[in-house]
Formats: sequence, C-alpha cells, structure tokens
Amino acid sequence: MPSPSMKSTFLSESEAVEALQLQPGFTVAEIGLGQFVANIAREVGPDGHIFPADAKRNDRLPDGCCDRVLMANRWAELDDPLATLAEAARLLAEGGRLVIIERHRAEPGGINFPELIQTLEHNHWDVHRHGDAGAHCYYVEVGASDESCQS
Repeated sequence: MPSPSMKSTFLSESEAVEALQLQPGFTVAEIGLGQFVANIAREVGPDGHIFPADAKRNDRLPDGCCDRVLMANRWAELDDPLATLAEAARLLAEGGRLVIIERHRAEPGGINFPELIQTLEHNHWDVHRHGDAGAHCYYVEVGASDESCQS
C-alpha cells in the first residue's frame, strides 16, 4: 500500500529530489505543502538550506537567495499563477531554477503541460528541461529570463 504522501502526490521523495538536480550547499524554497523538506535537506547537506515557502508571503526570504524553487502539485490551485511566478523569480539566484512537478492531465487534478509550458514561455521563463517524474507526474525546469525578474 502506498504511503500517504505517495497516494496524494503520485511522486516519491527520491523522484522529486532527482528532478531538482540538487547539490550540497544549495538553498531551496518549496512553495506549497513542504512535503519534500526532509529529503531535500538531506541532499543539500549541512551547508545547504531548505525553506518551506508560502507563495503569498515570502517577504521574509531575501531576493536571489535560492538555487532552486520547487512547486509540487500546486499549479492548478494557484489563485494568481503570474504572481507566484514573479515571486519565484524574485527568490531565485542568478542561474537558479524553478522546478514545477504536477500530475499528468489524465490523473485526478492533473494539468495540461503544453499549456503550462506555453504560459511559462510567454511570461519570460526559459525552459531548460522537462519530462516524466515518476509514473504519474511530469516536471518542467525553467530559469527566469531578465524580463521575468523585472517588477
């Protein structure tokens, strides 16, 4: 029987960590449920940092503080996706990446990934890679272009 987190996300902790391509010392913010905090902390080690982040109230985190921002199973629930993308851009250090992991459209609560990628590209995000993240999920890794970081 799957664990409660697997049942709700269709994604194992190791698959999420793999999609993030973490390195020791990275600083990571996880927008949403904070379900991968322990696994991310293990990967970034004692010199790294992991922050559960609220997309609406990240004012306590400094600009450019993160190597990665993770958003898992949140996209369909966002009231204002563009504001969340702007906040992710604010948090990312130069060369940092936003990784969005969501269920396939065929899964309950899943999203249409071609539409997500189009939204990202039309809002000044550069797609670096994307693909399957486990049997039921898909991920996209994007970097903020200069225009996405402007207020």
